[in-house]
Amino acid sequence: MYLYLIFGILSFLSIGEVCKIKVKGCPLFYDYAYCICLSVIFLLSTLRWENGTDWTSYYDYFHLVGENVDSGYMEPGFTWLCYLDYNYLNYTLHLGILAFLSIVPVAIRIRQYSAFPLFALLIWFSVIFAHMFPVRQTVAVSLFVFSWKYIQERRLIPFICTMALAATFHVTVLVAVPIYFLWNKYIPAKVYMLVIAGIFVVSIVSSQIFTNLLSTLGGIGGEYIEEKLNDYMDASEEAFGAAYTPLQTLIRGCINRSIYFFVPLVLLNTKRKENPMMNAVFNMYFYSFVSFLMVIPLSVALGRLTVYTDMSQLFLLPFVFTLKMNRTNTVVIMLIILFYFAIRFRGVVFNYEDLYIPYHCVLFK
Repeated sequence: MYLYLIFGILSFLSIGEVCKIKVKGCPLFYDYAYCICLSVIFLLSTLRWENGTDWTSYYDYFHLVGENVDSGYMEPGFTWLCYLDYNYLNYTLHLGILAFLSIVPVAIRIRQYSAFPLFALLIWFSVIFAHMFPVRQTVAVSLFVFSWKYIQERRLIPFICTMALAATFHVTVLVAVPIYFLWNKYIPAKVYMLVIAGIFVVSIVSSQIFTNLLSTLGGIGGEYIEEKLNDYMDASEEAFGAAYTPLQTLIRGCINRSIYFFVPLVLLNTKRKENPMMNAVFNMYFYSFVSFLMVIPLSVALGRLTVYTDMSQLFLLPFVFTLKMNRTNTVVIMLIILFYFAIRFRGVVFNYEDLYIPYHCVLFK
């Protein structure tokens, strides 16, 4: 129930923000609302108990490496964080630190780059609960998003340092490194469409090509990365506890991504040359779309590789509302979008519903 309540509140606030409905006597109402909503999500993340995916394995790992750091088998940044928090803090404060690392960097960039921060927060919450249930990969995702400022400013050293730190939490963040070089490229819309169509056909007809490609990349990346990829590939037929099969995941993903990518592309294509950030967001989502088509036929688990560039979707739809339109059209379009996200959000909750609902608070465990 609490997840749907948050979704409803964010939806209501997003309509007001996008439609530019002013609150008398409070010109910063939407800024305050943004901070309050983020604070609620942060507190729920910190004070949860036995909620979220991988709860048991992360709780056990926290105690395992807390007693002997050399027994750790996950990335060193996460392992040492667990060790320090176990010996000097407690598990709830550890969750608070993870929540901070997973939520705050993204929240900063949303506030900096999005014309409609509450709307972007709604999208973030709809697709991944705004990192309310963090794991080590969400920390890596958050740090990657934080690095966008360095990409935008072409500051290679800070970008490399941020990505290196992210890799100490989840090494798969390295798949997002090419974004630094793709960021400013102008790719014609026809090229987007032809490449996506071509990759889709190949993924259906001969996925072995992508298997060989990933094996090659794994060999180049070193023993640890190769082992990770092999684990994902060996589990190609598993759904990892999710409610959807690999085929259903591919079909749902293609439908969602096609709607999310091509509709804004039609509306905003002529604006891309004028807006570097808009162009970069389209390039990132294109990269994510292509990656998804390549890896999902091989393994559902490999779909996790796209979560980094999937964060571009937080900024894609808000750009649509930078176009000139009257309030009636804005409301109609927003209602259609909210209906779409309501369906999508229901699917996200349903995927692991028993792990999210009901909410358990550490204060009442």
